[in-house]
Amino acid sequence: MNEKCSVDLLVIEVDGQRQVIELRHFLSIDENSIEKELIENPAQYAYYASVLGWYENLYSRVEDEIAVLEAKKDLEIRQEGGGELKEREVRSRLLLDRELREKKEYLFQIDEVVRKLRALVKGIEKKGDRLAQLYSKWKLMGLKEGGL
Repeated sequence: MNEKCSVDLLVIEVDGQRQVIELRHFLSIDENSIEKELIENPAQYAYYASVLGWYENLYSRVEDEIAVLEAKKDLEIRQEGGGELKEREVRSRLLLDRELREKKEYLFQIDEVVRKLRALVKGIEKKGDRLAQLYSKWKLMGLKEGGL
């Protein structure tokens, strides 16, 4: 298998712009900028949660397109076979159909983005919790920014 797993990298397209996000770097905390990061965190969460929603919707639409295409192809195959094809033969032809395979590959790509976006949104949520803890600790100790 020649598939590469890029767990730490998320590539998305939003409004025609390609974004590459290094997840570990994006979710790390700069202790010299806790206050700034704490302020920015809700906006990041809202932004990426809405991007996630868009990709989840895209996934559902493509899934529906595949179901419709598969039904059309199934009907075509059966009509071409004059009703003489066995179920196994119809399934085999559907599996080999290039258009269906391309749509399914696209769906797999969307699924990968959705999974990483879910992890990113959850990570931003956890980062916000940790930032709040650090900020409270920082304030209790009377430290200046970057003092943790």
